[in-house]
Amino acid sequence: MTVLDAATRRAIAEVRELGRTRALLPSDPRERREIRVRAGVTAREFASALGVSRNVLLDWEAGRRSPSPGFRERYAEALHLLQEGARVEGIS
Repeated sequence: MTVLDAATRRAIAEVRELGRTRALLPSDPRERREIRVRAGVTAREFASALGVSRNVLLDWEAGRRSPSPGFRERYAEALHLLQEGARVEGIS
């Protein structure tokens, strides 16, 4: 029997919730911010590319708010691209 850690269980639950195996939004908001910062992207640039205000993005990164399902998928995909070193449309 395989024992899954809490992070893996959360990831599996998110996949089930989304009904797909696409990029998952990191459950820890601080990790989301770290990905963006490591990629050298400002909050203003990233928010603009996602189609939200800078304050909304900062709330997501602080864990004060959660993105709606439509933005959740877009946000997860954009973070995944940043992690992979790929270009995110709308960010120069």
